[in-house]
Amino acid sequence: MDRPGAGVIRRVDIDPPGPDDATVRTLYSAVSRGTESLVFHGATPASQYARMRAPFQDCKFPGPVKYGYLNVGLVEHGSEALRGRPVAPRQQRGARAGSAWGAELDDRRVRRGALRGDHASTTTVHGVQLWEALPDHARHVRRTFVHHVPTPSHLDGGTARALLGALASRSSPVATHTPLVGAELVLDPHAELTLDVAPEFEHGVLVDIGPVLLEGTELARAELGYLPPGPDRLRLANPGGHPARVMLLGGAPFIEPVLMWWNFIGRTHEEIAGFRGEWESRSERFGRVEGYCDQVQRLPAPPMPTVRIKPRLSPTRPRRSQRLGIELSGRMCLSA
Repeated sequence: MDRPGAGVIRRVDIDPPGPDDATVRTLYSAVSRGTESLVFHGATPASQYARMRAPFQDCKFPGPVKYGYLNVGLVEHGSEALRGRPVAPRQQRGARAGSAWGAELDDRRVRRGALRGDHASTTTVHGVQLWEALPDHARHVRRTFVHHVPTPSHLDGGTARALLGALASRSSPVATHTPLVGAELVLDPHAELTLDVAPEFEHGVLVDIGPVLLEGTELARAELGYLPPGPDRLRLANPGGHPARVMLLGGAPFIEPVLMWWNFIGRTHEEIAGFRGEWESRSERFGRVEGYCDQVQRLPAPPMPTVRIKPRLSPTRPRRSQRLGIELSGRMCLSA
């Protein structure tokens, strides 16, 4: 990137490869919609310069800078096992140590590897979108954005990262308007994990990589296990030979009625319709996103349903852990 929004091709000299290095010639490259687009447009936040630095980056943010990782190529010089094979080296053309190559790609993944940044052993992006229903007294607080990278807590049987609230001696600085807990838990192979939890909370365990046992009930991937208030401990087990990963979500039962439709959460059908009207009129309530690069700059809201939207109510209290859908007491609605 020579200047914001402008790229150039320059000739550079590279050192001869050493005995453990290889030389790769790029076949396909791309600019990712997220990180690389941010860098390409000179919009890298100063607070993120160190965190966003690429492994073999040349020059400094905000630019000019040589940056990027979306490329795949052929090994021209190197070990006999790699020579002539497509890999994802995270470098357009250069001599790098063998440990820096990323995954070796088969022929079917060469183009896709560049277009999707698919350099790891998985082809799936793992993510959870959480919607918090605010209590009535805080429903109209000023919008804000907080970025928090939680520090891991190493436990007997796994690792916890607290996104919201407090868990396993770690507390999140992200403010909440009701008592909540949200954490990523990674369970070691064949491990059991017991967590101290708030007995006044209800809890949900959403499985990303499983199966996982919640209080003896097996949960498969994308299933949510529910525990009502009462217990002060939560027991998880990983019966498999590979690490398992879940999201733990919890909070005091939310007794206010909640309606959710598209990207809006409200109390009545009429309020949801009003929110939709504000979105379509570009109300200041929702703010603006600057610097997003795509053909679609703003999603229009779909038409309102022809029937009245019904509230999402808290589930009746079960006697043991249950597999539910994708709702926890109307408090957090989840989508992957």
